[in-house]
Amino acid sequence: MAALNAYSQKKSVELKANPLAGVLMFRTVVAGMKSVQTDGLPEDLKAAFSDAVATFVNASEIFQDWPEKPDAVVSYVRHRATQDSTYMTTFSAKMDAMGKQIDTMSKRMDEMGRKYGFDMKTGGAAPK
Repeated sequence: MAALNAYSQKKSVELKANPLAGVLMFRTVVAGMKSVQTDGLPEDLKAAFSDAVATFVNASEIFQDWPEKPDAVVSYVRHRATQDSTYMTTFSAKMDAMGKQIDTMSKRMDEMGRKYGFDMKTGGAAPK
């Protein structure tokens, strides 16, 4: 988890320059979260972390067909929007739902952090 926190903090600099890079971070974050060993953790913490992984897996599916490079995202989204007039409305609804799920998961993981003495630095779905 420390590695994921360090990765997120490092990437936060890039996010200030290009917020779309955060969308593409999901792929890396999900892979990192899936690799975390939870054997031996208290059951409530293990369950909370498993739910967090599932939340990020679901969230990452929204962006699964997006290009790898942040600079290509805007043109990709514009292209999709011209192909499908409902794309932006559907995408926006998915983002709203994802934000609520991430906020709920973040609160739960923050609660686990307080209980077990670690700081997840989750911050929710978007910077406050």
